[in-house]
Amino acid sequence: MGGDPDSDRALGIALAMLRARNRFSNEISEKLAERDLPERAIADCLDYLVHKRLVDDDRLCRELVQNAVENKVWGPVRIRAFLERRGAPAEAIERALSLAPSESDLLQRALAKLGSKLNGPKLARRLISEGYSEEAVTAAVSRLI
Repeated sequence: MGGDPDSDRALGIALAMLRARNRFSNEISEKLAERDLPERAIADCLDYLVHKRLVDDDRLCRELVQNAVENKVWGPVRIRAFLERRGAPAEAIERALSLAPSESDLLQRALAKLGSKLNGPKLARRLISEGYSEEAVTAAVSRLI
């Protein structure tokens, strides 16, 4: 970034974090704050990373939702909780989830993956623990019986 040693240090730390995996701006900001960097240096660093498109909260949310949909049996509640734990902004979560398949579609995918392994109450408990609403699970499992 040039000039300010605190901003340069912040950028170095942030880039090291991004080499390991994509991060939300909140994750980077919190880690930099733990290093006792001035708020101005943190803000300058994040501005730079966003401007260079190295950090994009909306894009990362969409990617994580897509990954969950394709590779997990998670329902919308669990996906949202995962994104919140990672530090995704609420607005980015809402936008990403609005593009995801409906709970009903996600539930059908989960049933296709789990239905032959589990049945009845065990299947229902598993689906609820994976983030599906009790109402949706009860209706889906009762159709299977």
